[in-house]
Amino acid sequence: ALPILERHAPRDIVVALGVLWEDQIIYIYHSRPGSQGSQALAGFRMCPAWQSVTGVALLAAESDEALMQRFTP
Repeated sequence: ALPILERHAPRDIVVALGVLWEDQIIYIYHSRPGSQGSQALAGFRMCPAWQSVTGVALLAAESDEALMQRFTP
């Protein structure tokens, strides 16, 4: 996916590729307008899934039961 992102991603908007891990999103690729592709890969960033558009989109695909298991301590 990374070569395709580097080749086709718009340069004037934020482009992000993240995975859902427990209740967190881990960004594998996160570019900002004007940044180099190598900077988009530099360092993995995590945030609570419910605080990011990527996380909310991935959580929306899960059943209510799966969400209860994911967020119940």
